[in-house]
Amino acid sequence: MVRRIVGAVGQRAAKVLPRVAPGSGSAHRAANNAAFRELALERTDGEPGRLARSRDELARRVRKVSPYGTRLWLQLSLGRASWWDLPGVESRLFTVAEAAVDTCRLDVADAVLAVMEDLRPGYSKVLHLRGRLYATRGDWAGARECWEAAERRGGGDPGAVGRRVADEKARHQVRRLIGQLPADLPAVQDGAPGAAAHRRAVALAPRVLRPWAFDRAVEEFIARSSVAALTDGLTPLMDAWTQIGAEHVVLAPPELVTETKWVDVEGFADYLRGRSVALIANSPTLLREELGELIDSYDVVIRFNSFVIDPVHTGARTDVHVAFHKYEFNLEVPVDVRILFSGETALWRESVKVRAIPGRQRMLGDLSLRWPAPSLGLIGKDDPFKLPTAGFNLLRLLLHLDVCPVVDLIGFDFYRSGMLRVEGAKAIPHSPGHDSSAEKEWIMAHAASVDAHVISMKKTRTAA
Repeated sequence: MVRRIVGAVGQRAAKVLPRVAPGSGSAHRAANNAAFRELALERTDGEPGRLARSRDELARRVRKVSPYGTRLWLQLSLGRASWWDLPGVESRLFTVAEAAVDTCRLDVADAVLAVMEDLRPGYSKVLHLRGRLYATRGDWAGARECWEAAERRGGGDPGAVGRRVADEKARHQVRRLIGQLPADLPAVQDGAPGAAAHRRAVALAPRVLRPWAFDRAVEEFIARSSVAALTDGLTPLMDAWTQIGAEHVVLAPPELVTETKWVDVEGFADYLRGRSVALIANSPTLLREELGELIDSYDVVIRFNSFVIDPVHTGARTDVHVAFHKYEFNLEVPVDVRILFSGETALWRESVKVRAIPGRQRMLGDLSLRWPAPSLGLIGKDDPFKLPTAGFNLLRLLLHLDVCPVVDLIGFDFYRSGMLRVEGAKAIPHSPGHDSSAEKEWIMAHAASVDAHVISMKKTRTAA
């Protein structure tokens, strides 16, 4: 079948792309695109054709129909390019594979993806789609593996894959339940038992919508059923539907509010007043220097995000933990003060609600500490470090408060040696929005003294 398809495509392309002299490049490119877009949609006897696995065979056909004198024709003739390099082929193949998954033509999707994987190993878009194919087959382990690999390749967060797996499982459940519903649902009369409660339940659907066509179709179905009778079929459907996009976490119990003392900027200043402070970098260089005793000698030890404790090298104490709101690393570590950073008020509120753990901090930073340096005007929108790292954000606040005789940065090499993180956080890339070079330049320009391991921002230094 493959040879029949390749031959048919070659014959069609030969008609579309006559051999003409150089000079009609744009016309040939347009015709070339048109001819080879049809390749991915080729059908034989009403069934989707399988794409050629042999690049040599297809390249031979392409050379016959490519315009003489073009660079691509020369590269194809010399074997330095393949049909994959033709304009539009990659995107068209992906479109066909995606459509095949959407319509459950899984054999077609598998064949197209196999070709793309052979030519572009590890391509994140293909990995994502291969994961969807596995999910459609019910192979959730395979889907998770593909999606985690795609996140790593694309610089995303592999930890978010669990949320995607849960979403896809819920979608499959919704599909199954829709198929079980009766074709005609009788209308509910106003005032009938359960009618008001049913309409309230239906009204919740838009809160969990996602922007994909399947979700929109389900939304329309539920809206049409909003005046339908309460049936044994519709209730499970609503339950499954509301799981899509829902936050699968247990909200913090009331003890978080009743047993945690909230601290604002002024309260944090009072906590720090007159005390020596060390900000500890998440830097692998610390593991070579045995600075643990020095670090623990400060009155207040501040650590960030997914820090690692090695008592000999990094010290054992953590008095203040500052973390970006998206992650849950080290939130179980007991501290005096915990501050969650977020540039968005709504995201900060949600993170405090679902991530902060009662009893793990004596004081929890309030709204005035959610994004301190930019909120206080210490970092402007035009500054190169307008998206500051957690360390730089807090450092600018400490220098602004000016209540500590000693503010030292320990182990800060500005990511020259990489990142020291707990397991589970190692795959998360350093955000491209952070300008570490600009932060380093500002710190060095304002430092009182610098040695091999410690950058002092105040003239008074603590004894080693």
